[in-house]
Amino acid sequence: AVPGELPAPALLTSAGVAAVASGAAAAGGGEEKGLAEGDRVRICGLSSQTELNGREGTLVGQVDGRWQVRLDGDASASSNDKLIKAKSLEKLSSQAEFGLGSRSLVPPQSCWYLGTHGGDAPREMLWDEERGCWQINTELNGSACESFQIWFDADPARCVYPAHDGASSSSSSASPRGPDAHGAGRRWTIGDSGDGRCEPGNYEVRLFLAAGGCVPSRVD
Repeated sequence: AVPGELPAPALLTSAGVAAVASGAAAAGGGEEKGLAEGDRVRICGLSSQTELNGREGTLVGQVDGRWQVRLDGDASASSNDKLIKAKSLEKLSSQAEFGLGSRSLVPPQSCWYLGTHGGDAPREMLWDEERGCWQINTELNGSACESFQIWFDADPARCVYPAHDGASSSSSSASPRGPDAHGAGRRWTIGDSGDGRCEPGNYEVRLFLAAGGCVPSRVD
């Protein structure tokens, strides 16, 4: 969460997601591993582009028998996606395992901010049409930093959270996870100066979505 505006990443439309997924039935590229759109995966075993091995991301569809992987931490919603064969993907989790089915792949009608300064009382975020993101402002007086997570449609089972608790938007662990029911104990932190002090000020929190507005791509 930083003052000032950042360019919004390009978003895939629902039609775009349908287009990349349309080859799934014919190709059958992920069936042997039980892969499905929305699954969390890790890239492994590549002999070329070896720098991608170990990277994690979310499956957003299939193209010509390969899976389109939205890598964690990429600022752009789609331009840096990678097409990877199923044999080089390790499934980490799936929406089915969370008991949510396709519910998490439905774009939220609203997004809610839960911050420690508000006693975790949900505050509704606003949609910014110009920048293509959900946003909210929070005021810190310098007495303590703010920790937060975001819920789709005020539903704790559709929580958006960082990979590690206390992550800031500039850290490698800031990449958003979810929406799912596994966000307990994992929040972003804003206002931390890095030396134990809290920087007072008005902070804007922005949530950018990808895959037709279904998957979080960036929180800052």
